[in-house]
Amino acid sequence: MGYIYEWLSSIFGTQLSDFLWGYNCDTQAYDGPQVYVSIGIVTGLIVIFSIVLFYRLVDRPSWSNKWTPWLLCGLITCFVAFLIGSIWTLTLYWQGAIGDCLEVYPYQCWMFGLANAIDTAILYLLLSFIFKRFISINNPHTPWRSRFWVVGK
Repeated sequence: MGYIYEWLSSIFGTQLSDFLWGYNCDTQAYDGPQVYVSIGIVTGLIVIFSIVLFYRLVDRPSWSNKWTPWLLCGLITCFVAFLIGSIWTLTLYWQGAIGDCLEVYPYQCWMFGLANAIDTAILYLLLSFIFKRFISINNPHTPWRSRFWVVGK
């Protein structure tokens, strides 16, 4: 799961990436807990929950052929993922779990939250493609077979 985050490691830095892979300063090896896995599982479950919530409960017939409610739900999901990634890593930083041999600063934790939000946006888009037809009650084509990107119609 860490490879999904690794392609954005230039945003939040290699030192934080090493810690999230499980690098332990005491043993100079990758034998610590892999935080990538925990954050990825929680974020993935939140994305699935938001897609099911949107297509089963929020998606109204009056929103037929409109993409803005879907986009709003996706943006809210990305914001939650940003907070999860940032707060999780900041908590580990404040607890001193990140070793002294790794130069990690609080802004890198916020940037990891941004990377988590970007990965969440991609996952939200992909899972919307997969699940929209099977779980949507009212609009199984939202937002793709709509007047896409035409605001106000």
